[in-house]
Amino acid sequence: MDFAPEWQQFPYFMDKLIANNTLCMNCMADKGPVSVCPYCHFAENAIAENAAHLPYRTLLHSRYIIGKCLTRTPFSITYLGFDPKSERKVRIREFFPESMVVREKSNLRVLLRNPDFKEEYEFGIRKFTEETQALAAVKAQPGIAHIVDNFQENGTIYRVSIQPEGQLLSYLLEEDSLRPPREKLLTTFRPLMLVLEQLHSQGLLHYALTPQNIVIGDDNIATLVNFSGTDAI
Repeated sequence: MDFAPEWQQFPYFMDKLIANNTLCMNCMADKGPVSVCPYCHFAENAIAENAAHLPYRTLLHSRYIIGKCLTRTPFSITYLGFDPKSERKVRIREFFPESMVVREKSNLRVLLRNPDFKEEYEFGIRKFTEETQALAAVKAQPGIAHIVDNFQENGTIYRVSIQPEGQLLSYLLEEDSLRPPREKLLTTFRPLMLVLEQLHSQGLLHYALTPQNIVIGDDNIATLVNFSGTDAI
């Protein structure tokens, strides 16, 4: 018996989602039937996908569509995603300690490289969960990407946060004309610093506070988009 792709089995997706294969995996715009996105000029077939990553258009939690890999650390992979229910872009972080696990190609499950890693892996899952709960508690504050969901699937754990609009600080720093005005730096970074102070008071430390993990919005406010405390387990 033939079955429709998983995302087509949900009426909501049929009503609200522009056909899955028309979404650009780089910017999540509706690119139509063309192979090159007219908005960001991304050519999906020109780049080979990493076998360790979830494939483009994977559906997680019967809801989130996986796009390109945004960042990868020794302990996690963060993807650009799309949430048809809210019609917005999201960031989806997957716990994936590469020294301990591999991805099974047939069903995308995360498997231990060695059974001896089981205790350490489960400890990492618990720390990732605790970190997610602490981050979710500051959702009403600016300065950090708001957590909107978390769940277990494929033998690992995920958390979903809003993808803020704006430019990465790393990109802005490449051009003097684009750098945030010096006289406005305190205003720009104060919300982020207050959030970090609150998280530090709870024992959560960030181990990857870099321009690649900070987005400067149109309102000139800095938002931390990739909290990496679990990377220190």
